[in-house]
Amino acid sequence: MSMTTKDIRGSLRRFMEVIAEEADRNEAFAEKLLAAISSVGKPTERSPDRRVKNVELPGDPFGIFQTAGAAGLQAWLDDLDLNQLKRIVRDHRLDPTRNSDKWKTRERFIQLILKRIPARARQGDSFRYYGEQPPQAKLPEGSGVSSTAFREAK
Repeated sequence: MSMTTKDIRGSLRRFMEVIAEEADRNEAFAEKLLAAISSVGKPTERSPDRRVKNVELPGDPFGIFQTAGAAGLQAWLDDLDLNQLKRIVRDHRLDPTRNSDKWKTRERFIQLILKRIPARARQGDSFRYYGEQPPQAKLPEGSGVSSTAFREAK
């Protein structure tokens, strides 16, 4: 059965009349109704905001990486709490897919930051050293490739 606009209007009128009659007879219902109507459009009370945006940003991870290297960055990150690590990831957009929103451990955030900060710091190096010889990348020890063999292979 489909209702027409006229049917809907009539049903709503009858519904409102029933509510008004009940409010006339029942004082407690009238008070609850008044409280519900007067709160429409007002912001609700919330608990104090503990989200990441309210955490003070502890410093510049790029600056620490430039001055102290990866080991210094690791040591600095080890001293931060979970919300500060989340703030670094969010403010520097180190996780564009926002997969880290579900993470609960400091270690995962530290691994992400240690992976992304050096990569971002090297971003644009091909333009910075245009026409010059860029600084040689240090290969990890135990990789089985010497730096001279690496340059010759290029």
